[in-house]
Amino acid sequence: MPATAALSPRQCAAPDPGAIVHSMKKSLKILEAAKPLFLASGYTATSMDDVAAQAGVSKTTLYKRYPSKAALFAAVISAQTERSSLEWDTAIFAGNTIERPVQRIQWDPIQAEKGGYKHFMLKEIHEQPEVVGHTLARYVDMATGQVLVSRE
Repeated sequence: MPATAALSPRQCAAPDPGAIVHSMKKSLKILEAAKPLFLASGYTATSMDDVAAQAGVSKTTLYKRYPSKAALFAAVISAQTERSSLEWDTAIFAGNTIERPVQRIQWDPIQAEKGGYKHFMLKEIHEQPEVVGHTLARYVDMATGQVLVSRE
């Protein structure tokens, strides 16, 4: 039978409302600092260090609330949509059809073979792990991890 650990009085105590409000204010401060950085610099160029500095919080505080830049970005977007009260009244769309003009697209077999990549080289770079995997599959037993070498 597993041993049970005793909880400390701190673990059993009800959460402090003041601490909860303080934590919420800090999270809001981070989101308010992150939004203009994402807007000005874009997702890729905005660093968590920049956000922490702009919000005036430590990186530990930032990462406790948002474990990754993706999580922070999602929270910024979510907060913005909540503030904007984005709601759809589906009744105004009921029974209505959308008429779209026919668009003709240029197609050629060479573009199709690029798999959506702008250049063949990009396609090759992104397919490299798959190609290497197929090549090595002849020489590695994936079930055991042993390398199979022919002594011919």
